[in-house]
Amino acid sequence: MPFDPRTAERDKAAMMAHMPDEIKDLAWEDLEVAPGSNARNKMVRDFEAAMDAKLSPCYPGKGGDDDENGPFMGGRASPMYADFIVGGWLQFMRGCLPEPEWDAMRNKWSGGKWGRLFDALNEWTAVDGREGVAPQRR
Repeated sequence: MPFDPRTAERDKAAMMAHMPDEIKDLAWEDLEVAPGSNARNKMVRDFEAAMDAKLSPCYPGKGGDDDENGPFMGGRASPMYADFIVGGWLQFMRGCLPEPEWDAMRNKWSGGKWGRLFDALNEWTAVDGREGVAPQRR
C-alpha cells in the first residue's frame, strides 16, 4: 500500500512500534512481499483459495436482480450490513493491490463474483453528494 510521502517514515515507525517483539528490529522493507516473487504468488493463491472456500459460498447469486440470483450475500437483490463490510475490503484491495492482481481478483476469482459485488455496491460509495470515500486508484 503506498504511503503519503509527507508522512511515510512516521507512519512506518508507528506501525512497527505495534509489531510483535520478535520482528520489531526489522526494517520496514524486510516485511515487504515483492510483487512477482514466489512468496507473493503463493500468498495470492492462498488468499484466492480461502476466498473461494470460505466467502464465496455466502454469495451464491449469479448477478441477477431477484432474491435468489442477486449479487449480495445469500443471493439477495439488496445489500445487508455484511455486504458493506466485504465491500470495504474490496475497496481496500482496489487501492492497495497492483493493477494485475486487482483485475484478477475483481474479474476472475470466483467467476467474477467480487467484481459484480463491487459494482453493485457502487451506488453506496457517494457520501453527502461527494464521490466515494475511497481514493481513486493511483
